[in-house]
Amino acid sequence: MKPERSGGSAKPKPPPRKARYLLKNVLARGCKSGYKPLSAHIRHGQVAEWFKAAVLKTAVGGSLPWVRIPPCPPKPVQIEPGNGCLASLWGEFEMAVLKALTYNLGNLLTFTGRETRGQFWPYAAIVFVFSMAGMMAVMMPEMFASMERMQKFATEHPELATIQQGSGSYSITVQGNHPELMPDMANMMGMMAIVFIFAISLLAAAVARRLHDRGKSGAWGLMPLPFITFASVMMPTVFAQTFADMGLFFTMFINNVLYIAALVFLVILLAGAGSEGENRFGPDPTL
Repeated sequence: MKPERSGGSAKPKPPPRKARYLLKNVLARGCKSGYKPLSAHIRHGQVAEWFKAAVLKTAVGGSLPWVRIPPCPPKPVQIEPGNGCLASLWGEFEMAVLKALTYNLGNLLTFTGRETRGQFWPYAAIVFVFSMAGMMAVMMPEMFASMERMQKFATEHPELATIQQGSGSYSITVQGNHPELMPDMANMMGMMAIVFIFAISLLAAAVARRLHDRGKSGAWGLMPLPFITFASVMMPTVFAQTFADMGLFFTMFINNVLYIAALVFLVILLAGAGSEGENRFGPDPTL
């Protein structure tokens, strides 16, 4: 189908020879004036040259419009493993953690000076994770041993034990007083105390320096110790009781509440920004 013509039977004028020449060179092989083939521009995502040419055959040749070939979409940015932004951030994080770990392990007995949050918290997080792993390593064997003793007792004395097993649940109810079936709390609490003392020895100097950075004495770090010590001493007594002592129960409850309050207050102190400039404990570690 031929396009409709405007202005009677007059034929549209073809583009000037110069425009046709430029178009031919752009689309084909380029020219001596520096034009590159269109395929080269598209391959690299660049903008094609501007040239004068008629858009349609029906266009009027009196004043030809400028025509611009749109550029190719930009090439998507790909983050290669080990060489991208995420890898760079992860590398900086690893370096910061390594520096904090090296600095604090090298100053375990240095209770003077100041320490920034960036030096303290990665190290404290590592010590906390390993302390929890140590606590679990101490508790789980004793708990499993107690469960095995209860299962053996239930098998040998079915009239004194009731086993309830359901979807995702398992429990054994033993009638009467059988302390031999319970976990050895004295041994377990002794092992947990060793793990706790080891964690405290790793954190003591770092906590003192972090408090110094806040302008406070390192003695603030001792707030939770009396409560955790009292709980560790009294816990075997609580589990060894045949009948519940409500007075001891409420004493342990109040002690635990005070321990949590003291621990939260200490964490708030440690998380705060250090004092600017030099204070009574030394120069600003950020300078």
